[in-house]
Amino acid sequence: ISQAKTIYVDSKAGNDKNDGTSEDKPLKTLYAASQKSYAPGSKILLKAGQSFTGSLKIAGTGTEKAPITVSSYGKGAKPVINARGGAALSAGGEYIHITGLKITNKTGSQGINITTCKPGATKGVKITKCEFEDINVNFTNTQHAACGVYLKAAGKEPAWFDGLVVEDNKFEHVARCGVVFTTDWCSRSEKQEWGHKNDVSKGEYFGSKNVAIRGNTFNKTGGDVIFVTGLEGGVVEKN
Repeated sequence: ISQAKTIYVDSKAGNDKNDGTSEDKPLKTLYAASQKSYAPGSKILLKAGQSFTGSLKIAGTGTEKAPITVSSYGKGAKPVINARGGAALSAGGEYIHITGLKITNKTGSQGINITTCKPGATKGVKITKCEFEDINVNFTNTQHAACGVYLKAAGKEPAWFDGLVVEDNKFEHVARCGVVFTTDWCSRSEKQEWGHKNDVSKGEYFGSKNVAIRGNTFNKTGGDVIFVTGLEGGVVEKN
C-alpha cells in the first residue's frame, strides 16, 4: 500500500479476494492482511467479537503524526488473535500502535514480538489495552523469549528503542515471562557472555530511552513477570 488506507478484517463475512478497504468488503484472514505493506497512517482493524486463527505480521513503518494502528472496529468484545505457534503478532517498524486486542497462543512462544527496524532509534511503539491469555501454556519453551510481549533491540549496528510504551494490558497464564525487554547492545562487561555487540572498552553503551511499562496486571505468570535489560532512564511502575 503506497498511501495510508484502512484495512478491515472479518473472519465470518470477509473474503480474501476483497481489497479490504471497506467494512462492506473486508478481508477474511490474518494471512491476507499480512501480505500487505503499510504506509504511515494506515490502520489494520479486526472485527469486534470475532476470533482470528493464525498470526498477523505488520510490514511497514509509521511516523509521529501518522502512526500505523492495529485495533478493532464494530461493537462487541475485543477481537481474538488465536495463534498456533511463533508470535501471534509481530512488527519491526516505527510508530506502530497496537491497542484493544485479545491474544492467545497456546502452542507458540509469544503474544506480541517487536524488534528494532534499523540502526539507531526505533521510535514510538505503543502496546495498550490488550489482553494476553494462555501463551505457551505447556511450558515447551522456558527461555525468556517465551512471553506475552517480547521487545528486542537487535541488528548488525547499534540499535535501541525511543518512546516505547506498554501500558494498561492484562496478562493471564503466560509462560515464561509477562513482558521482556532485551537488547544486543547494552553489555556492561568486556566478556560479552550474552552475545552483546557493543564494545565496553570503548565506552559504548546503547540503552533504550523513554521506555514506560506501566499499569499492567499479571496473573499466573510462569517465571519472571517483567524482565528488562538495557534501559536508559526507563520507567516500570504501577504494575
